[in-house]
Amino acid sequence: MSALTVAPAARGLQGELRVPGDKSISHRALLLGALAEGTSRFTGLSTGDDVAHTAAAVAACGAEVERVDDVTVT
Repeated sequence: MSALTVAPAARGLQGELRVPGDKSISHRALLLGALAEGTSRFTGLSTGDDVAHTAAAVAACGAEVERVDDVTVT
């Protein structure tokens, strides 16, 4: 397992994180993508109905959610 250390004065993070598809992580990813600036792209999200409902709720709040092969949230 690797660790991530962020300096207190950091203005933001950028990078890639790979985790296995998981319902709880999928919900959180959609919510964090909606809060982030710009576009977030997610692969391997859970395909369950409850995650689809979370995506619909995020879209109802004004974020653009597009699901093709990956999921993008703007």
